[in-house]
Amino acid sequence: MKKLIYLSIALLTASAFCSCNNEEEDIFGQSAAERLEAARTEYSQVLTANGGKWLMEYFANTNEQGYAFVVTFNANGAVTVSGNNEWIKGFKCDTSLWDIVLDYGPVLTFNTYNKVLHVMSDPADIIGGPVNDLTGSEINETGTGHGGDYEFILMGKTETSGDALRLKGKKRGYTTWITPLAADADDQAILADYAGASAKMFNSKISPLYMTHENGERFVMTTDGKGKFSFYPEAGDAITQTLTYNAIMTPNGIRFMQPVEILRANGETITVEAFELDEKMQLVGEYESQSYVMNAGVTSEIFTRTALAWSVAKKEGNYGGEVATIMQNMADEIHTYFKGKRDMSAIEFSYNKAKECYVLSIIMKNVKNVEFYGQEIANEDGTINFSFPTDETIDYSTGGKTIYNSIATVKELLDFLSNTTFVLETPSAINPSEIKFSNADNADDFFTVLLK
Repeated sequence: MKKLIYLSIALLTASAFCSCNNEEEDIFGQSAAERLEAARTEYSQVLTANGGKWLMEYFANTNEQGYAFVVTFNANGAVTVSGNNEWIKGFKCDTSLWDIVLDYGPVLTFNTYNKVLHVMSDPADIIGGPVNDLTGSEINETGTGHGGDYEFILMGKTETSGDALRLKGKKRGYTTWITPLAADADDQAILADYAGASAKMFNSKISPLYMTHENGERFVMTTDGKGKFSFYPEAGDAITQTLTYNAIMTPNGIRFMQPVEILRANGETITVEAFELDEKMQLVGEYESQSYVMNAGVTSEIFTRTALAWSVAKKEGNYGGEVATIMQNMADEIHTYFKGKRDMSAIEFSYNKAKECYVLSIIMKNVKNVEFYGQEIANEDGTINFSFPTDETIDYSTGGKTIYNSIATVKELLDFLSNTTFVLETPSAINPSEIKFSNADNADDFFTVLLK
């Protein structure tokens, strides 16, 4: 466990870290009440310094994701809280009052109702809950709301938290972090980044993901896309060893409410706390000198999953080299053949369950079922090979046969695909919904597919 460094009037100043006898006498020469009052004053100054704006990463309970708020403290006792979530229906801000009161220690309290923050602690209602169609009233109301806190014990900093302060919910005990922001920081832009973090990191069609320990041990991870994550050891049992935890998704990664334990196949555990996106757009984490990497796995294996379909739109930048030449010539031939009334918009790769094969489709407006059947092979080195025969073994749909016999460059495309080994690259290892295919012998020949 990280050792907590609690803030007090002595610990908040740089000189306090250079201990001497005189400072110790000053501290212990005060009564407990005097020390608490000094801490209260010091915290008030810290919270309102430099514009008083803080990013709050807040957890209401253990069953739902964390939420981001921007909180601006004013020395006159006013506080503005901004949020962007489903319970307040998008971006909203509200101003109320705050104070630091003394209990067993300094406690930050939002002591008048704030329409943004107190939604999390209001027991009367969960705004936006499911509605009974007959009565028009919300159902499943429990009288506990989200169960969150609006008063927090000020716990100070940890050895690794930098400028962030740790708060502990006075009633529930859940950890909340606040981090100072620049006075001119844009609340709405910051919260939009948090609201968009899930779409940036995850795609529901690409599941599960994998967390790999530095020793090579791999764990299967699934997420609800909001902030709940489930783990089980790949070599273990998904039913008995799955554990689920809540986290907050940030623009740069994931932070769990507290360090969480993941079961290993042998029944032992490992601990994780947070992950950050690296330059490969994979999530990396470290806890007590142990490191972890989370991504979607081997890109070629993802591309050949039978449940997924991929599109190459006819758009500049989506292909280059010989592929660009073939695509443009094919588009021109199709345009001429249909006398300008039909145009190619894309080609697509998918899997046909009935025929148990892969399909290359040419997509044209008002023309359906232009399909060519073959195979996609994911090699051990991560490359891909295609096989779309153009000899007597060719297999195509009725529409595919017509286009094949009428458009000469269709054969060129099928031959190129079938005689090229492709290297795959993705801009996001955690969300490989975009993949670039490059000719292993000439990287200038490429095309980019997007997950449909």
